[in-house]
Amino acid sequence: MNDTRHDITSMQLMAFLISAQIGIGILNLPAILAQKLGHDGWISTIATGIICLVLALIITYLLKRYLNKTIFQIYNEVYGKIIGFILSLYFILYMSFITGITLRIFMEAVNIGVLKITPPLVITILILLSTIYGISKGLKVICRFSVILFFSYFILILTLLLGSKYARFTYLLPIGESGLRSIVQGIKMNIYAFLGFELIAPIYPNIKNKEKTIKYMAISIIFTTIYYALEVVVSTMIFGEIKLSMLVMPVYNIEQSIQVPVIERLDTLYILFWFPTMASTVRAYLFSTYYSIQQLFKVKKENLLIFIIVVIEIIISRIPRDFEDTYIYSEYAGNMGAIAILIIIITFFISIFKRKVTKLK
Repeated sequence: MNDTRHDITSMQLMAFLISAQIGIGILNLPAILAQKLGHDGWISTIATGIICLVLALIITYLLKRYLNKTIFQIYNEVYGKIIGFILSLYFILYMSFITGITLRIFMEAVNIGVLKITPPLVITILILLSTIYGISKGLKVICRFSVILFFSYFILILTLLLGSKYARFTYLLPIGESGLRSIVQGIKMNIYAFLGFELIAPIYPNIKNKEKTIKYMAISIIFTTIYYALEVVVSTMIFGEIKLSMLVMPVYNIEQSIQVPVIERLDTLYILFWFPTMASTVRAYLFSTYYSIQQLFKVKKENLLIFIIVVIEIIISRIPRDFEDTYIYSEYAGNMGAIAILIIIITFFISIFKRKVTKLK
């Protein structure tokens, strides 16, 4: 019997995927791109969004071909049980690793912005409390919270646009100066921020109205692309590429400099809506890791599994030595994610080939 706690609609899926993508990337994406691409970071961001849209649609078409099967079941059918299990295990290890690194980045942001003298472990546990509760209640509850986050996205975009009065369009000129090669390299740098859409792979069977999945998958990628492109453009137009490349959290710096009537400190309001979006990224990946392990290994003791996974994620989150070290590990996570997505894409084409061969026989 199916667990109805995990039943969701395609619209809820869209909210879940957006919450997985938008969060950590808000923190430092404009600064990272400015260091390598100067003022052309937004071009690379849009290009990454287009590529991710194509990849996301291919993944969705693959899942659609196998109806109510997860990516793990598809791996077994396409590659056999042994290779299928290895590929499934890699996907779970990737999700577990990126969860831990994302958790560490979130903890560092909280430590820098708010709780400056609170021990890191205490911050990490506080971050995970709501996530643990959400996971115990099921995917449906997590997705409902993700829908509520659209109000946070609206506030974040609104506060970002308030800084446009300080912007200079000339900071974006000349367009394309960094060159095609640098823009292509920037796509690789964008990968970590755009990861999240691949989480449809383990939860696809839980979607009730699957006929609308492709539509809402596309909307989620388009929304994320517009959001990140806007963030990079506004940050570049306000700071310029040189100053932007030296900042750690440029968007937060924008909020600190903006003065609004009635609201004494806009940056405090920004944090109020920013932190839930970052927590939602951790929640989406942590749930996907938990749910995938439960499905692959048929684990029945849910509470024990959640406890073990949380402990593992805390351990992974302590691997980077400091905040700067998280940049290196986030790049590793991005590379692992790119490989995981590439495997799914290859699986799609192999599945088409195998079915054609079967028909010819």
